[in-house]
Amino acid sequence: MNTPSEPSDEPGVDANAEGRESTRSRSREPSRSSGMRYAAMGTELASYTLTFAAIGYAIDWYQGHAKPYATAAATLIGFVYGMFRFIVEVQRVNR
Repeated sequence: MNTPSEPSDEPGVDANAEGRESTRSRSREPSRSSGMRYAAMGTELASYTLTFAAIGYAIDWYQGHAKPYATAAATLIGFVYGMFRFIVEVQRVNR
């Protein structure tokens, strides 16, 4: 059997066709670095949500609210902002 670097004896057979095919199919699969990128974006989403929740909790505590309205509102704002950044980054990566 010929290796991809050796010329083929058979007419019409490209010795590097097999190597190019495997390279082509590998490029369609997500790389490990893209998986880590998505994990980092998920961590960023969680950090925005938790940071805004902490700010809302501090507002509720400082104002002496009996019900955590500021905490709920700030958590929602942080989650929406984090999701917006997540979606924009995923679209940028997949272009």
